[in-house]
Amino acid sequence: MTDSHDDQLMLEICLRTARNSLDPSTGVGALIVPLGPTAPLRCFVNGFPRFVPHNIQTVDRDTKLKYVVHAEMWALANAAKCGLSTNGATMYIACCGADGIWGGPPCVRCVLHCLTAGIEHFVSYAQNTIPSRWHADLAESLTFIERAGATFRTVELPE
Repeated sequence: MTDSHDDQLMLEICLRTARNSLDPSTGVGALIVPLGPTAPLRCFVNGFPRFVPHNIQTVDRDTKLKYVVHAEMWALANAAKCGLSTNGATMYIACCGADGIWGGPPCVRCVLHCLTAGIEHFVSYAQNTIPSRWHADLAESLTFIERAGATFRTVELPE
């Protein structure tokens, strides 16, 4: 695990990455810090899969939701591609959109994959102005994190 200064730094990297998302409605940045002396993996943003044109701004919402790969899944896939273990690792997540910056755990779909891959710690900004369509999903994610014996902690937004 890391200290609060490290948490702030990792979340700042996630937030900067999220702000570069090609998705005009929601930017998410996620990175994994493995156990041991390994450096953090690259930070990833939500977007279309590799080899699919990244024209996320021009597709309709249903198509976007069907094809977008969440930042958390990009981070897990990159770890697998690089042969790095995520067992016991920490995942950092920051989200932003037109309505500001918000925190919270990954969505249910992502948290289940993260827990299956051995992620034991999740860190995000304090859950404050989350878009309403995510409230129930994130509450359910917290339940799964707790059931798995993993941890979720929050860091206050920087001023």
